[in-house]
Amino acid sequence: APNVDSSHWKSSNESRPKTRSKNRPKIPANYFACVRVDDAELVSKIRDFQCKLEAQRPELKRFFIDTAGLHVTVCVFAIDGPHEMKKIRLALSNASKLLIRSLHSQPLQLAIDGIGTFGNRVLFGKVQHGQLYLEALRKSIVAEARFIGCIDSIVDPDKPFVAHATFAKMNHGQNGIRDIELSKLDI
Repeated sequence: APNVDSSHWKSSNESRPKTRSKNRPKIPANYFACVRVDDAELVSKIRDFQCKLEAQRPELKRFFIDTAGLHVTVCVFAIDGPHEMKKIRLALSNASKLLIRSLHSQPLQLAIDGIGTFGNRVLFGKVQHGQLYLEALRKSIVAEARFIGCIDSIVDPDKPFVAHATFAKMNHGQNGIRDIELSKLDI
């Protein structure tokens, strides 16, 4: 796979303040941009993982993410109206064009190696192969949003990016993940 030159993904606007506008009302997260995981071999591997997890903890099956909708979230948005949506779509379009050029029009190949958790609620697979492209895509979306003037529409634009595919997600108040023996559930 071709290398991404990270200098192509930087913007002169990256040194701007990283806080939300004080005049903007608090909008809840309502959209996200993702890369769909549709490689048959990878999806099968994830299904096998979920079966192993179900054998260890059958009560968790109801929290599994359907592999038909498996994806890696790149950005989460809090978009307030059609004008902001139009700007975000432009930022996404520009950023995706840069990624496609860096991949030389080849499909993005992803591989998952390892398991992780976010607190006690989310169990995920760590994206290894393809992670640099996903990080570059996120940086490009953030840079484009800053340039276009819609950075406030991105939730936590400066938070470190963890490329992952969620396998199981608990609701608030449920702590089923903490007792899982991850060492017995290799992927």
